[in-house]
Amino acid sequence: MPKKSEKNSSKTSEDVQLNFDFLKKFNFRYEYVFLLVFLILGFSMRYYHIDYPVIGYHNWKVGHYITEARNFAEEGFFKYGFFVPMRDSMEGIDEQSDGAHNDTFPTIAIIVGFFFKIFGQSLVVARTVNILFSLGAVVFFYLLIKELFNREKLALICAFLAAINPMYVFFSHNVDLINPGLFFMLAGFYYYVKWLKEQLDKNKFGLLYLSTGLIIFATITKYTFAVAIFPLLLTFPYKKFLTIVKKNVKPLLITGAIASVFPLWVAYMELYVKKFIFGQNFTQSRLASLGLSKLIDFGILLDKSFWQVIESYVADNYTILGAIFMSFGLIAFCFFLFNKIKHKYVELYRSAFLVG
Repeated sequence: MPKKSEKNSSKTSEDVQLNFDFLKKFNFRYEYVFLLVFLILGFSMRYYHIDYPVIGYHNWKVGHYITEARNFAEEGFFKYGFFVPMRDSMEGIDEQSDGAHNDTFPTIAIIVGFFFKIFGQSLVVARTVNILFSLGAVVFFYLLIKELFNREKLALICAFLAAINPMYVFFSHNVDLINPGLFFMLAGFYYYVKWLKEQLDKNKFGLLYLSTGLIIFATITKYTFAVAIFPLLLTFPYKKFLTIVKKNVKPLLITGAIASVFPLWVAYMELYVKKFIFGQNFTQSRLASLGLSKLIDFGILLDKSFWQVIESYVADNYTILGAIFMSFGLIAFCFFLFNKIKHKYVELYRSAFLVG
């Protein structure tokens, strides 16, 4: 009997070995199975109540972008100019009744409007587009962490936490600019790191162009994503790049042309659309209050009502206790920032993160 048991045990061991060999033959990667499971879990959490009405927290913002998408689908993308968005709400009696207004690049409204034309207008279509963007961001988050640290487990943990993060689940269920914005930003970071590692020494720039385009697209989608530019500026290999440019100026011209899309869009919105479309019925005093110089106003920091709003915002989104923990984390971050760090790019990236 023992001999028979040993024989069966040996046979089972051989079968298992054969199975593993079979999987290796097809280059089976266990990490991709885990990533797929995390994505399915994330999708199930985001798909919950996908057809519920637009009510509750952030309903005004969702209504803003989803009506822009509907108007694009019904009236076309160029009725008032180059992708000038049209909303249903008005903030003043002297505004355009058709809702045409200046704004950041209406990425989500354009894409959702396009799918409205194909599948019809529904909350399911609009929210599915945002869900796919958010899950795509989870994938690029995984790829970025893996590329930066070359640690598979760390990348998987980050992907898992991003997939189930309650705040991210909530916002990715909404029709909002942050979903495509975050997707393009993380994709841009990933291809920038790939360029540094794989193409820079070979004097190739395809991934740099792609990275620049993605980050600029994220920035014009929502201007606060300009924070992504700081790490790039402080980790960019200027010396080597300039050495290459002295021999061939083409990479500089192409990168500059792609980056110029951001100031061109801001100028188009703020200097043309705001004045001649959105504000064509405004008085001169109101137009002056909406000038380009008013985009950034540090004087608001001295206004008590501003800090009351910030307190309410922090309490709603992070809780006061969470903000206290964040403060301790920031102090610890500053402490480690000024310690000796072996890799110069780590130090530069941390500095850029603090500035952001």
